[in-house]
Amino acid sequence: MIRALFALALAAPAPAAAETLVERIDACVAELGAYGDHVEQCLGLHAQPCMEEEENFTTIGMVGCLATEAEAWETIMAREVRRLLPRLDEEQKAALQQAQAAWSAFRDADCAFPQVLVRGTLAQPWSADCVMQHTARRAMEIRGIVAYTEN
Repeated sequence: MIRALFALALAAPAPAAAETLVERIDACVAELGAYGDHVEQCLGLHAQPCMEEEENFTTIGMVGCLATEAEAWETIMAREVRRLLPRLDEEQKAALQQAQAAWSAFRDADCAFPQVLVRGTLAQPWSADCVMQHTARRAMEIRGIVAYTEN
């Protein structure tokens, strides 16, 4: 269900390049000095203004805005995992891999729930927002772990 949601979003034109958005999110996080506590202040950096544009007043437009930002957060999370891996021993790497798989399954199940609850077009942006929020929070959690290993 979540994959279908993103397939729908990918069919819509992406309003901003993911790399540029990653840089904007990184700048927001750096400005706040946030590793998880303040992630809400950087959430919606792209999605919110994107959804306020008239051409994105549709379900597919809203989902596209949210999916674009979720993809940027996914890129940040993957980068933080890559930064973390060299700092871990084999047991820790296996535990991280297991945790990431469990987290991903949880995110997908949690964000599929609106599809069952609402069963209408509102469910699609709700699910896309859920994916964006979960991914952003997890990216910042991993970033915090990287910071912990630096000390």
